[in-house]
Amino acid sequence: MGAARNLREMSRFATKMFVMGAIVAALLSPKAATSAPVVEDGRYEVQVVGDGKFFIGDCTGKSVQLIGDRQTVVLLGTCGPIVSQGSHKRITVDAASSLRVVGDSNVVKWKVKPAAVTAAGRQNLLSRS
Repeated sequence: MGAARNLREMSRFATKMFVMGAIVAALLSPKAATSAPVVEDGRYEVQVVGDGKFFIGDCTGKSVQLIGDRQTVVLLGTCGPIVSQGSHKRITVDAASSLRVVGDSNVVKWKVKPAAVTAAGRQNLLSRS
């Protein structure tokens, strides 16, 4: 019982450090995205495209598309559907209506589990933060 509790506490601490690191990296990065562009075709309201991108933003009620590898993304609020395509991403989300991850070696953590979660690829870790 004590070991399981310590493991949960260590996991929560690691998640907090991950999010804090992502925020600091995003703020210090010359590639940092300050706002997400609206997709021209109107399919997604928040879109982050490109390799190595950092993004921190509110997605309350908005659909989200993440395309690229090695992205670090922190999504705040209750998002609409999230679609992620690419590998080696670190994504933290408060909540979303659904989540689809396509790619390898992605780490996705959420506070509230989406109603529908799908993943295609290898070595993806999707879990509660």
